[in-house]
Amino acid sequence: MSPVTRAVFAPELALPPPYQAVRLRESGDAFAHAIALASQRGAGTLVYVGRFDVAEFAVVLEPADPLER
Repeated sequence: MSPVTRAVFAPELALPPPYQAVRLRESGDAFAHAIALASQRGAGTLVYVGRFDVAEFAVVLEPADPLER
């Protein structure tokens, strides 16, 4: 048997401007947290959950056109 190798992960994501990352604990809800932060942080906010079994993330976008005309 081969020994188990553990990968070393960076504590935070390195994103180019204007993006900013917000990391939640394993029990967090990325979508709900992104909605709560949208008015404060605005477009380019990437909220992700620090889990190893599921990739859960949400991105705050600000479209130029309103949803209703």
